[in-house]
Amino acid sequence: MGITRRSQKLIVGPWIHGPANIDNQFSGDFDFGSDAALNINDLRLPWFDHWAKDAEIGVMDEPPVRIFVMGREDWIIPGTQHTNFYLHGGTIGSANSLNDGTLSTVPPHGAENPASYTYDPANLVPSRGGNTQTIPNGAFSQRDVEVRCLTFTSEPLTEEIEATGHVSAVLYAASSALDTDWVVRVTDVHPDGHSRPIADGILRARYRDFFEKRTLLS
Repeated sequence: MGITRRSQKLIVGPWIHGPANIDNQFSGDFDFGSDAALNINDLRLPWFDHWAKDAEIGVMDEPPVRIFVMGREDWIIPGTQHTNFYLHGGTIGSANSLNDGTLSTVPPHGAENPASYTYDPANLVPSRGGNTQTIPNGAFSQRDVEVRCLTFTSEPLTEEIEATGHVSAVLYAASSALDTDWVVRVTDVHPDGHSRPIADGILRARYRDFFEKRTLLS
């Protein structure tokens, strides 16, 4: 295992699925700057020269991980600090959505009124970009979609915040249906109102405990 770890490199960038897109500085309708585009052959050829031809060209002297930080438009390897954000009900009117609540690092004090919405399986909320393969994917603005969703918005940022690594959500929810899908999306809202996706995930309610065991809602 130690040998395997030493022989691996990881590159994380803002591209959509497939190596053919790694030389593109665009994802969806957002431009991440010219430094986001990499020439895949400039990466492949030295790698195979090292492992297939025993060429000593310094490939393994390079950093094991390269991460492109969207918004900074450069490559760094950051440190990690886990931060919890909490959803608060109520309407603050900062976004054009069904009920724009608050997103804050301050946990709720006692019970809060729930945020609710009506889900119509005959008129689904569309997916626009994001982590998909069957539709155009990437960082498309969510502003037109959010009018049919619940949103929770933080105060405007006063300094840069870097979000790198695994993002997870703990959701306390109920439904009048026996089964439904819950989607959580983290977005960066620009001053002009465009809402750019950073991370998203989806869970079908029946698989909320285990994927091997189906449990309908009650």
